[in-house]
Amino acid sequence: MIPIQDMGLAIRVEDRSGDTSQTRKKAQRADPPHILLTTPESLALLLSYEDAPQILGGLQRVVVDELHALAESKRGDQLMLCLPRLAALCPGLRRVGLSATVDDPPALAQYFAPHPTPCAILTADPGPAPDFTMLRTQTTPPWSGGGGRYAIKADLAGAPSQ
Repeated sequence: MIPIQDMGLAIRVEDRSGDTSQTRKKAQRADPPHILLTTPESLALLLSYEDAPQILGGLQRVVVDELHALAESKRGDQLMLCLPRLAALCPGLRRVGLSATVDDPPALAQYFAPHPTPCAILTADPGPAPDFTMLRTQTTPPWSGGGGRYAIKADLAGAPSQ
């Protein structure tokens, strides 16, 4: 949200989850933000309100991040039940699903697309292959905790890596 502020854009971004205060939720219903980051559960509640058409009527896009994680879960099932209701309230609503790790993109697209509409699949260039090196030290790693902190002194001393 800081980049939006830094660019001076007149866009209000808010989140809504089970942790959002009742005061904030009431304010969002009265004056919905331009972008609302929410959960499937909170979306289901929003859709159950009598004033859902006024709250969500101007919605143009739904962006679902980590779609692959929702595809095989009850939360994903709940979301897929909410999307047709949203589409009924917002003609022309477009869905965008994002996922960096998909085994079967066509199956995920079929799951996410409003039936029977086909879903375009866009893939990005994965970029260069990762280049991993391993720091070899004389110090034994701890059994738990500490992460790589045990090896900092060896790395600073120029221990050979492989």
